[in-house]
Amino acid sequence: MCLGLLQKTYTVGKDDPKRNKKARQVPYSVQAAVHLKNATSAVFEHAKAHEMYAGENPARYVRLPEMRRKQKHSLSHDQMNVLLDALPSPAAEMAHVSVLTSLNVAEICGLQWKDINLTNDWAVVDGEPIDPISILVVRQWSTRKGGGAYHTLKAESRRRKEPIDAELAAVLRGVASRSKFAGLQDPVFASSTGRPVDAHNVFNRALKPIGEKLGMPWLGWHVFRHTYTSWVRQEAASPAEQMAMLGHSDIRMTMHYGQQDLDRRRAIVEQMSAKLTSKRTIAATVAGSVH
Repeated sequence: MCLGLLQKTYTVGKDDPKRNKKARQVPYSVQAAVHLKNATSAVFEHAKAHEMYAGENPARYVRLPEMRRKQKHSLSHDQMNVLLDALPSPAAEMAHVSVLTSLNVAEICGLQWKDINLTNDWAVVDGEPIDPISILVVRQWSTRKGGGAYHTLKAESRRRKEPIDAELAAVLRGVASRSKFAGLQDPVFASSTGRPVDAHNVFNRALKPIGEKLGMPWLGWHVFRHTYTSWVRQEAASPAEQMAMLGHSDIRMTMHYGQQDLDRRRAIVEQMSAKLTSKRTIAATVAGSVH
C-alpha cells in the first residue's frame, strides 16, 4: 500500500480559464508514503497492545526510497543588494523586512501598523508592550480559506518580538508615508483595496521574473528566511539567540527574553544590516544591468 502510493497522483489547483490555468496531476511524494507507513504501523501496534492482533507488524518491513529534499538557497550580501535595487515596491520592502527579521511571507502580510513601533519610546498595543524600534509578530494572513483572513500563528513559539535597525525603520516609514492605508488596524503592505497584498501575485509579478533575470530561478519568499538564518550564524549568534530570532520552540526559555537580550539581538541585526547597506552603492552599479 505504501509503495503503491508512489505510483499514484493527485490533483493540484483548479481549472481557471480566465487565468489560463489548468489543474495538474502531481505524484505523491516519498514523504507522503512515509507518513502512511507510520500511520499504518501505529494502527497495528495499537491493535497488538489491545490484543486485537497477534501477528507481526507488516509496516515494519516496508522499505521506501530515500527522500530527496530540495536544495535550500541563501543569498550573499552582494546578491541581496542587487535584488533590493532591482525589485519594485512592495516586493523590495517585503524582502527587506524578511531578510532582517526572519518573518515568513504570511507573517509579513499579517503585519498591521499597530504591530510596529518606529519610535524610541515603549508602546502598548492590545495590552502588550512593544520595545522601541521593534516589531511584534502575533498573526499571519492566509488566502487559502475564505478568500483571505487573519489567523493566529502556526505555533505559539512564532509569537515574538523582532528588533529592527535604523535603516529598516526608515524603509517602513517610507512605506507608511506613501500608503493611504496607515491606520493602526491597516496592513503594513496593503493592496489598492486596503487588504493585505496577495503574496502569490507579488511573487509572480516581481520575485519570479526578477529572480530569473538575475540568474536566481529558485528565488522565492522562503529564500529570505534561509538567508536570514545564514547571516545570523555568520554573526556568531548563540544557539539560544538563533532560536529566539527564528521563532523556534526547541529552547522554550528563549521566549522569555528580557530587554537586555533584545538589545543584544538588535546589535546582531544592526551588524547584518550594516553589511547589507554598506554595499548598496557598489551593488547598484551591477543591478543597473538588469533594469
